[in-house]
Amino acid sequence: ALLGLATDGDADRCGVLDEQGRFVELHELFALLFDYLMNSRGWPGCVVRTTAMDDSVAWLAAKWGRVVMEVPVGFRHVCQKMLEEEVLLGGEESGGIGFKHHIPERDGLLTTLLVAEMVASKGVPMSELVRRLRQECGPCSYRRVDLPGSPQLFRQNLVLLRANPPERVAGMQVERVSLMDGLKLYFADRTWMLMRVSDTESAARIYVASPDASTVERLLNAGERLLKRPECQ
Repeated sequence: ALLGLATDGDADRCGVLDEQGRFVELHELFALLFDYLMNSRGWPGCVVRTTAMDDSVAWLAAKWGRVVMEVPVGFRHVCQKMLEEEVLLGGEESGGIGFKHHIPERDGLLTTLLVAEMVASKGVPMSELVRRLRQECGPCSYRRVDLPGSPQLFRQNLVLLRANPPERVAGMQVERVSLMDGLKLYFADRTWMLMRVSDTESAARIYVASPDASTVERLLNAGERLLKRPECQ
């Protein structure tokens, strides 16, 4: 098979496997679709992404002089921008993408159709498209962990962290902080960590992206320790 394509139950989100059966990360798929639609359709407009997504698309957008807007987690924030601005593509980290000239909402069926069209038009396997993307934008390792436990403890610890963000985590210097959604810490070399408490489940979530896979694991472990600190119990 050239592709594996699937949607969730209400078909607003999707997942893609390449010809070797490997999962295509959403931030890679998002960047590839942006590049394809911009060049094949010539559509104008900016890009909207949630803060939990990797910034691969930002590198491509900068190359073509397109603006990338970052919003809190939740497609409702992407939808709002699609209603207010001229948006070519809007996406969230959990597999939902919305498109220009369509409804301001996620559409998994349209996404999978466009993925199939892109692969057919390019004439190369999906794995090759991902390889070319990584060659242009640089390597990226990305992982999210969900921490079950006491939402009250997680929220209390997150409030403390937001009020007094750490200067170093896992031995790495924090260069910049964002309080847009939870706490997002930026480090050197395109590495970042986002910690937030879920709005829909009794869990905290930690997202980390870095060119180095071992750094991702170190930060995930450090983030878990920060959110599970017992001082607030």
